[in-house]
Amino acid sequence: MRGTDATRTAVELLRRAAAIAREGRDPLPRLAAWLRTVPLPEEVEAARPEAMRRARGLPIAALEGGPVLGLRWFPPGAPTDVHDHDGGWGVARVLEGRDRYETWARSADGSLRRVSVRELGPGDVVAFDAATLHVQEGLDAGALELVLLERLPARYAGEVEVLR
Repeated sequence: MRGTDATRTAVELLRRAAAIAREGRDPLPRLAAWLRTVPLPEEVEAARPEAMRRARGLPIAALEGGPVLGLRWFPPGAPTDVHDHDGGWGVARVLEGRDRYETWARSADGSLRRVSVRELGPGDVVAFDAATLHVQEGLDAGALELVLLERLPARYAGEVEVLR
């Protein structure tokens, strides 16, 4: 997964992601195409054991005002709750394993209904806007994802140094 940009750090990766997000009206397709092939910074491999142990998100690096880079391990048979990301967009790339990605919608009466289901494998990328509700679950032996979020979710405040 290393290429000519292999020496890029997570912060350099975030600065490039921030620049892409500022270019034009709908940055998600551009961010998804970029994240699909971007070489992984060394911090990703270093964080892998902790992400798998926690079985929840692990922020790796964050810029003030966003974006944020993290890892998430999805164990098999343990779906997340239906959730969004504090009203921000996100892009995720499967690094290893397989997972199920479901989108959901809230009806006028407040009930939830599943809208779509995708199975993702290594190299697959999924992008979601601020309004997307979703559920993820590891399949087979689970899945590890690289996650780029518009901003640091409140539940992770204090877990990563926010850089300028």
